[in-house]
Amino acid sequence: MRSTCFKIVTAIVALTLLLEDNYVVASDFEAGTVKAASTSTKKSGTPGICEETTDCESGYECVALQTTREGTEEVKQCLPKVNDTDVCSGQFAGLCPTFASWEKPYNSISSVCTYKPAAAKCALPGTTSKKNTVVCVSGAVDDSGEKVDVIYGCVDFDTTTSKLLFGEDDDGAAQDLVKALKSNKAVEKACLDPKGGSSLLCYGQGTCNPITSPGLEYGCACLVGFEGDYCNKVVSNKCQLPGQCAMGVCNLAKKECECEAGFTGDQCSECDPTSDKACSGNGKCSNSKCKCDEGYEGDQCAVKKQVKKPATSAPAPAPGSDNSTSAASTSSLLASSVAISIMTIFYSLY
Repeated sequence: MRSTCFKIVTAIVALTLLLEDNYVVASDFEAGTVKAASTSTKKSGTPGICEETTDCESGYECVALQTTREGTEEVKQCLPKVNDTDVCSGQFAGLCPTFASWEKPYNSISSVCTYKPAAAKCALPGTTSKKNTVVCVSGAVDDSGEKVDVIYGCVDFDTTTSKLLFGEDDDGAAQDLVKALKSNKAVEKACLDPKGGSSLLCYGQGTCNPITSPGLEYGCACLVGFEGDYCNKVVSNKCQLPGQCAMGVCNLAKKECECEAGFTGDQCSECDPTSDKACSGNGKCSNSKCKCDEGYEGDQCAVKKQVKKPATSAPAPAPGSDNSTSAASTSSLLASSVAISIMTIFYSLY
């Protein structure tokens, strides 16, 4: 019997050693990526969504915004364009899509027009883009004055982590660029209301945009109908973007907001106390203004408030690093110790 037990325990030990090289510990895993939302979200609650400029009204262009926000995917929206500088794309800074009237979680997106690494070699100044080249931002430099090869693009900014949410394909090189340019701090300092009136950049009614191009200083470029340092003042019912009127739609023919039931006023910013739809069911309507329940914000209480996340600890060491190897070795030794303990128990029984 003792011989049989010895063979069993020996097999356990051998199996432990055999698996040592393939032993998986927490530090061996890379951070997961958020899967894109189903395309079914495009069927409703997403006014102005497009795939190509041909999907847009005359005088509008289909502009993309990158994000890795949970429950979303890279989105494109029709924006008004008369001049190249009207929209954020390529060598020009301009407006980005905004999502006030889109469904959750898109209405939590904060739009930024910022530098992105050029996807190809920059064409020579004064020339047009040729094969395997791209027209970059002319005169772009980092904060030390060194030339950088960049283009402009629209990117979401997560105010809970103070981080630009580039798409997965660009994330590595883009975050290196952001770190070198200190873009995250510059964006948050310039475009997030320090008084806490909104957890969105520019109150979700504008683009956090370079003040000069090229340049590393930012400011809020407000949509028509809004003013103020953070686009927090409603000044008219005029609109241009399909996704602008938070609780309504922008009539592109009239260029005015048309409100849903329960909402009224310029930019549909006032509530109707007689309607059960007032304040999106997330607050109380008093004197035509919404007082939002805890966790919600905005004139219509339609936006889930984003709370700043505490600073995280240093990331787990990469596979192959000394710490990672040490963790794997420790785990393997632990498994071996367990097997030896089992052996000892068997021997004590016989």
